[in-house]
Amino acid sequence: MMEVANGRSGTPWLVCGLACIVTAIAATGLFTPWSQVAGAFDQTAEPDYYLWAWRREEDLSFIDPKRDKVALWTATINLDHDDFAIQYRTNKVTYPSEAEITSVVRLEAVGVPGAATTARLADAIIGVGRPFGPVEYQVDFDARLSQRDFYRRLLEELRSRTGGARLSITALASWCFHDDWTEGLPVDAVVPMIYRMGPEGGIIRHTLYAERKFPNPICAGNVGYSSDEPLAPVDNLSRVFLFVPEPWTEPQFTRLVQQVEALL
Repeated sequence: MMEVANGRSGTPWLVCGLACIVTAIAATGLFTPWSQVAGAFDQTAEPDYYLWAWRREEDLSFIDPKRDKVALWTATINLDHDDFAIQYRTNKVTYPSEAEITSVVRLEAVGVPGAATTARLADAIIGVGRPFGPVEYQVDFDARLSQRDFYRRLLEELRSRTGGARLSITALASWCFHDDWTEGLPVDAVVPMIYRMGPEGGIIRHTLYAERKFPNPICAGNVGYSSDEPLAPVDNLSRVFLFVPEPWTEPQFTRLVQQVEALL
């Protein structure tokens, strides 16, 4: 079990069985392209669950690391044009030693920084996460229209620094509906947050109940829910990020997972 404040495996495929199935199908002349076969598996696969662990002390020792991951808040960075200050994680978090960690950095920004500051900011985001040994870096930033070019440059800087780790961002739900500016961003995933949506919340939930998908393809496969707001169904999810406004408990996590699975 890991207990950390300022610092910080999977099941193999049955390759032979899968290969035999594909070979047999090909031999009958009914071969289906792999992209379609993979899609069929994805539709029935159970998603991975990511517990957003925010600033407070958390005990996540109850999670099953084969399915459950930790999306750990590691810092908030307050940016004011070309100056920034970092609030580091100081509260203890406990989780199984084999759990996969996503380092989540919240960015609050006033104005737009220059290129040199953007590069330093990228270094800082990687630096605050590195002690936790993350497999993924995630940026949580509600970029204004005037800050989008800067955000794209920041993500490009981060992409060049992540090495083998994944890179993702959280997204306002509207970015996955009538606003497609996230298309082409240098990230592995965009996670739309289906909560705290403001006046558009009702319309977005109604649309998801009718369509069960996000119009913007880059948002496919990921979603973020909060325990204190109504959920909405999304098909073909591979990853579900969960937020609670109070410390996590195992019964609370179990109930929330059951609510999500009832929608799938």
